[in-house]
Amino acid sequence: AYRVYDESGFDKGDSSSTYFYSVMNDITLSKTTSLFEDFTGGVEGYNGNSDITITLTGGNFAGTLSRSGSEGGQIRNISFNGQVTGAGFVVGTNNGTISNVTIDTDGTYSSVLSYQNASNGTYVGGIAGTNGANGTITNVSVLGLTISASGATVGGVAGQNSGSISIARVEFYNLEKRPTAETQSANATLETEYNTFTGATVGGVIGEQTTAGTISQVYVYDYNLSSEDSLSRLKGAAGALVGSYTGGGTLTFSESFALVDNISSLERFVAPSTDNQNQTLSFTRSY
Repeated sequence: AYRVYDESGFDKGDSSSTYFYSVMNDITLSKTTSLFEDFTGGVEGYNGNSDITITLTGGNFAGTLSRSGSEGGQIRNISFNGQVTGAGFVVGTNNGTISNVTIDTDGTYSSVLSYQNASNGTYVGGIAGTNGANGTITNVSVLGLTISASGATVGGVAGQNSGSISIARVEFYNLEKRPTAETQSANATLETEYNTFTGATVGGVIGEQTTAGTISQVYVYDYNLSSEDSLSRLKGAAGALVGSYTGGGTLTFSESFALVDNISSLERFVAPSTDNQNQTLSFTRSY
């Protein structure tokens, strides 16, 4: 693997998107578009250190993550933060494997994913906008992220999922509001900002689930639930774990839970489509 100490370490010529990279220390990417359009290589924190962080300042890491052979198409053991404009904070579309990845707060502020002029058919997600049929997302954390994509289908991990998602945690925090020119003075009052997900259809983990199967070991938790200030974290037609289920057959939640927006009943984890009579929801050790 190529060792990366700064942004220039990813520039290896025409074949840059096919190589494996080991990120040696925290780095910042300055590109306002995706670093790679189609990434078939691999990237991870040095020696598997997932505390190493890539800070994004406009573009995500890859437009598409694609498998190549038995090893290619992997993003693993690393963290991301910052501000991204696009369909996914890490990748737009995942057809590879994303594992042991964290989206963390940007210092004392929320990291932000935004999509401008979103409409029906646009999918926006914390890890990936779309997790394709060959995509795997496992052991990931989305912590204190704000997603703003009015008109889109939004999910804390994936906007749309046709692949595999397991072992995922999504957490909402009370964070410091980013200062403006007016609030940077020494006498300014510190303001609190609550991270939220905003879209037309919103799921705490998945915006739209297109296939039957099992979603295991995922949770959504709002750390503000214990306070007297009642907040809406999921802004749109919301399901605590899944915004909408458009597939057929049985969708099973295994060892999963949600405590957010006072949504606690199992019936509100996901709203099945009213025009598909073959849909069934099943719960195993979930609440």
